[in-house]
Amino acid sequence: METMNFYEVNEPYRALIKAKSKPRGMQLYTETVANDDGTLDANMKKVSSIYAAVWYSRMCLEKENQLRPIDQVIKDLSNDEEFILDYDSNLD
Repeated sequence: METMNFYEVNEPYRALIKAKSKPRGMQLYTETVANDDGTLDANMKKVSSIYAAVWYSRMCLEKENQLRPIDQVIKDLSNDEEFILDYDSNLD
């Protein structure tokens, strides 16, 4: 299992990303959240797995208006899948 990293972006739109590398995280961000306005590399920082776990576990499930179950948090954060864990909901 390859080590996953977690990245936070605050500008232009806030996001939490799970990816194997920063370039891959930037690719996921531009595919899902927003285009790179030239500042994405500077605005994306690596965060700890604990930080990511707390952020992701506090996300409310939109349809159920309750916190994400802890078993789902552990599964999502510990598997080999790269994806956007959370992003600015104002983009929907």
